[in-house]
Amino acid sequence: MLETNRLKIRKFVPNDWLDLYEYLSLKEIYAFEPGQPISKGDAKKMAANRSFGNSFFAVTLKASKKMIGHLYFSQTEPMEFLTWELGYIFNPSYQNHGYCSEAAKGLIEYAFLHWNAHRITAY
Repeated sequence: MLETNRLKIRKFVPNDWLDLYEYLSLKEIYAFEPGQPISKGDAKKMAANRSFGNSFFAVTLKASKKMIGHLYFSQTEPMEFLTWELGYIFNPSYQNHGYCSEAAKGLIEYAFLHWNAHRITAY
């Protein structure tokens, strides 16, 4: 869908399940997120479901194509306010390299330029 200097931000594909499992199976991910660590079966279902939706985006390294995290981006009600909500979870092995900031900035810029976004929130 879009590229930054080091990353590709794209729709999920079912084969993303193993990279998704790698970080969503960790207890530490849920310190500030609802839910609990997932199983490999859950990861397969989740990646498949996300591949049909429009709210979750896989973030991959350009060089290796490894998925290192994901962004959630969805328009909120009322639609006429043109407000979008942003969320993100990244694999701890790839944190502290600026990847999340780079991905979020790229998606936000894209939304303002191509989706007529007026306001973007994150919690």
